[in-house]
Amino acid sequence: PYGWYDPDGDPEGAQYEWYINAVLEPAVTSFDIDGQYFDHFDMVQCIVYPDDGHALGLPLTSNQVPILNTPPDEASLEIQPSPPTVAQDMVCAVTVPPYDPDPDTMSYEYQWFKNTVLQPSLTTDTVPASELELGDEWTCRARATDGYDWGPWEEVTDTVLPQQGDLIITELMIDPVAVADNAGEWVEIYNASTDVIALDGFEIGDGVGESHLINTGGNAVIYPGQFFVLGNNANMVTNGGAAVDYQYNGITLSEGFDSFEIAYDWMVVDSVSWDWGLTFPSVSGASHILDPTQLSAVANDLGQNWCVSTSLLEPVGDFGSPGDPNDACDCAASDDDGDGFGDDPACDPAFMDCDDSDATVYPGAPEVCEDGVDQDCDTVDA
Repeated sequence: PYGWYDPDGDPEGAQYEWYINAVLEPAVTSFDIDGQYFDHFDMVQCIVYPDDGHALGLPLTSNQVPILNTPPDEASLEIQPSPPTVAQDMVCAVTVPPYDPDPDTMSYEYQWFKNTVLQPSLTTDTVPASELELGDEWTCRARATDGYDWGPWEEVTDTVLPQQGDLIITELMIDPVAVADNAGEWVEIYNASTDVIALDGFEIGDGVGESHLINTGGNAVIYPGQFFVLGNNANMVTNGGAAVDYQYNGITLSEGFDSFEIAYDWMVVDSVSWDWGLTFPSVSGASHILDPTQLSAVANDLGQNWCVSTSLLEPVGDFGSPGDPNDACDCAASDDDGDGFGDDPACDPAFMDCDDSDATVYPGAPEVCEDGVDQDCDTVDA
């Protein structure tokens, strides 16, 4: 099997010596050598001695073989946070380093693409938050080098989305009385984030069949801490006096079991589902308001945190505060006679009920002349 001739007919055998950079490696005496004994750019040589069990024959010396560098494999990448948001820097993280059999230190080259277009000024693993806009698709490409050769490119893609709870549903006019439902329904949302949010590209609806995609050409913008009103009729003369910032279509707010949500791409930013009297208030002629002490996308899931507006929408007579902070629910809870006006100190002084035991007495009520009762709470029995 070794291919040499022994005139005595002894069994063929061999002894091996391995040299790394002309230095004998005494630990290896077999016909092969493992990569742990040499590094890239080393020179490896083998010497074989014929062995019949009694004496060694003349050695055979191989050529010296240079060990080539092995480039690193591709890395495993992840964009963090995922999904990215406009609120913080976006990082292309190496979650699994590339495999490299050589003991080299890795470094990386990065490329960033926004909506498939290379961004040549972005060459590190981080994109500043100031570069991010809702809906943009970002791709990070990265490859590793061991200082000698480059590994293959690997890439990962993600889309900039809002965070859940950036927008909060805070008020719902489900059943107006002063005007028809199809002319006076509206929803108020609140920007709870620290960023200006452009609403183009957001989808509103009931999360089942009704939906509407907001598209204003960049004109629907909501600033941090600001309220914004979405409604089915933006005409204050015909919608019951609500200042609607954006008019939608194709959505109906139903008395009974229904819901309203606002989403971007696949992410629901906030949603509210109501049951009309089981846990949520059931009221006509007034909006449902989220208690201002419970201003979060988690708290507004609970009917106990909703109550009835006690702010009059002049001049038509329904109640609501579209675009303004909500009344405290303590005011609504103090309306004992059901006329829509309470007498708790939390109530707006202009709409404080002066007799909460009589439903015919409230601010703005029709006054009966000189009957000894101040029906309209203006302190005068006219």
